[in-house]
Amino acid sequence: MSNIRVAIPVYRRKRKFHLEKGRRWSIVEHLVLAALAEKPQGVADLAEAGRMHQRLVIEILIRLMRAGWVELRSSPTELVFAASAAGAAAAGKAEMPSAATPVARWMNFVVDRTTGTVFKPRELPFLHKNAVIERELREAVVWMKPPDLESEYEVEDLVEHLFRQDEHFIGMERAGDRLMERYALVLVRGGQVEGLPKRAPKRLVDAVLDAAKRGAASRPGQSVVVAAPPPPAPGEGEVKVRQITISDEDLLIGGGANEQALLQLIAGARERLVIHSTFVSKNAFERLRPHLLEVARRGARVELMWGEGDDRRSIGRTRQAVAALREELAGTGEDELIRLHPFSTRSHAKFVIADRSGGAPHALLSSCNWLSSGMGLLEAGVRLRDARLVADLLYQAAELSRGRDGHWNELTSQLAAYAASLAGAPPVKSGNVAASLVFGAAHRELLARASERAERRLFLTSHRVSAAARQALLIPLGAALKARPSLAVELRYGIAPDAGEPDWSAITRGLSMERIGVIPPCKPEVHAKLLAWDNDDVVITSQNWLSADPAPTNPRREIGIHLHGAGLAVKVADALSAAAIRKDSHE
Repeated sequence: MSNIRVAIPVYRRKRKFHLEKGRRWSIVEHLVLAALAEKPQGVADLAEAGRMHQRLVIEILIRLMRAGWVELRSSPTELVFAASAAGAAAAGKAEMPSAATPVARWMNFVVDRTTGTVFKPRELPFLHKNAVIERELREAVVWMKPPDLESEYEVEDLVEHLFRQDEHFIGMERAGDRLMERYALVLVRGGQVEGLPKRAPKRLVDAVLDAAKRGAASRPGQSVVVAAPPPPAPGEGEVKVRQITISDEDLLIGGGANEQALLQLIAGARERLVIHSTFVSKNAFERLRPHLLEVARRGARVELMWGEGDDRRSIGRTRQAVAALREELAGTGEDELIRLHPFSTRSHAKFVIADRSGGAPHALLSSCNWLSSGMGLLEAGVRLRDARLVADLLYQAAELSRGRDGHWNELTSQLAAYAASLAGAPPVKSGNVAASLVFGAAHRELLARASERAERRLFLTSHRVSAAARQALLIPLGAALKARPSLAVELRYGIAPDAGEPDWSAITRGLSMERIGVIPPCKPEVHAKLLAWDNDDVVITSQNWLSADPAPTNPRREIGIHLHGAGLAVKVADALSAAAIRKDSHE
């Protein structure tokens, strides 16, 4: 292949950012100080408790001593470290006082229109279209045409890659200059792309190579335009897998367990509490209202988001409930304490995120509609304690806060800044579970993987059933059962199809349902959305496996989590089955 220039369509954007310059205290340093505020300890004890190398502990202690927050003391057996009075006070705060300097400045950045990747201008220099046309007169240039559905930049990408190591994102002002259409000109030589930064996504590199290949006949003075591939959706690219620790008490089976975890998280919040629920009802809100007001009066910022979905029987109810509740909160002045947002996120996701005094934040990811449920349904959820995984979820909350139009607002900045402060937490050394978030259409891929790989057991629960189950699950399951005689399948669902839709017998007509155990609607109503296969893999999500098929145009329509850990699938599936049996026997 001869040398060919490829013109990549980009946007040049300019916004005013608010930053803090200077190194801030990390969560790990906060945890070490909190541990020393409880009791004096030696380096070895701190390293063992935190599962850290002793060298890292020593570096943290040196920095804390320089701040005057830790002092050296002697004990009968060794030298130990203890928090000073000022250190104990700092440890008790949600965030330790920082010496960072606030800075506000205008910054340019470049957004690749094919993948939505954010680059600094020096990483990906750009040219005006006229400048590229002039170059085209002297050398072969292939123009990439941006996709019809252009990829918008992600909050996480902007925050993680635009700033220097000692700069910490605080917020971005909405107002800025208009989008400038520009082109980044790169060279393809010998099948290699020159001019893209090392961190450019593989999808962009492949798109450039493909454009060069299709435009190989290009000559100077000739205009060759090739279409760029459609942009990726969250979950289609590289999946972030976090090694985390999950205990039995973190697995939330049943409405009562989810409600208890919710109330614990609310009570422990210090500065931030974020709840996302598909629906909102007055009765459920009133049950939570005293708890929300209590934590808000202690200084926590309470943010309630909702994303009313496509349920024909409830369309409009949440909007009406939200409008009435917002009016009521405004009348009592409590709208300054509880921020119930007026717009829909268009997401079916259900999660809660809260910080905790002196510790890493926790999150709940569940099938439970926190702001509308009476907590009497059979739900499934998980408590997440890993700071990096909570940061991943916070970035998704920040995306949802932008609403349908994608506009960046104050809440977006707050959630993004909090996520950025958590994302740098060190990885856990010996977590017992590999965890990764699952978005939208990626659920379909996991369902196909489970059908293809399950050898002994596949367990699935869904609140709703529709004809989508036939193509998405039942037909692949039929092939899997033929190939693997030892495979047993159990399906549970909560409610029958709506009037006018095919019933279960119609959905399964012509399919062999032998060896597929189907448990029809019963009490308590199954609202859990679970997929578990064999011993170790389970997905806890908001998606109705037997009815929903999210479109790639709304990737955060559904958010779940894939957990892989020894015996985890058996534990969760058996717990849900046992809960259903116990409840049924009490009716």
